[in-house]
Amino acid sequence: MQPVIKRFSLLRRRKGMGRAAFLEHYERVHGPLAAAQAGFRQFTYRYAQNHVDVSPGTSAEPMFDGISVTWQKPRADYRQGFFQHPDYANVRPDEEYLFDLAATVSLLAREHVVLQGDRAGRKAIFLVDGDRAVDMNGGSAPDGIAAAICNQFDPTSASALGVGEAALPYRELWEIWFTSDEDRSRACAAPARLAALGRSLRGGGIVPLAAREVVVFSETS
Repeated sequence: MQPVIKRFSLLRRRKGMGRAAFLEHYERVHGPLAAAQAGFRQFTYRYAQNHVDVSPGTSAEPMFDGISVTWQKPRADYRQGFFQHPDYANVRPDEEYLFDLAATVSLLAREHVVLQGDRAGRKAIFLVDGDRAVDMNGGSAPDGIAAAICNQFDPTSASALGVGEAALPYRELWEIWFTSDEDRSRACAAPARLAALGRSLRGGGIVPLAAREVVVFSETS
């Protein structure tokens, strides 16, 4: 079976731009602009944005403001994609307007569905650091979790949106959907609650990011 390969772009807004203005432009301008490019759709069959929320009860800025996800069409070399296509020049000026490019990282990952279920609920993303062993327990989960996906990064594919070197000190990105805001808040406050999904989620050093998912386009139902 063909593996599902995704590209994650972990984004910070440019200095001087407010979060509300960033998220509105990201969704209403940047997403449609990228999706309209023939060179983008040549390599991508689904595109979603994760709009990262400020954690409840804190004024601290999240590590990232947005996380874009593109599902990559099968091909021999996944490192050759939209960033190398001439149409990327149509999008780059908007990236320079919107993002702090020095703090932005884009890289490939392989998807592993750990728990099948409804992905329409409240979502959170958990970044797991590179010192942990990759391990998935195969689908058991505490109450309040509807679905879970573990995405294993290819660190050698990291770049600053295709231009220049970049690095990310995380090995996995977990996408988890919860049945309520309360369940999501509890898991973000104590990610060790999720250890039944995978032992890499046990312990400290995990970065939780509550997010609102926006699907920009999808060629599949």
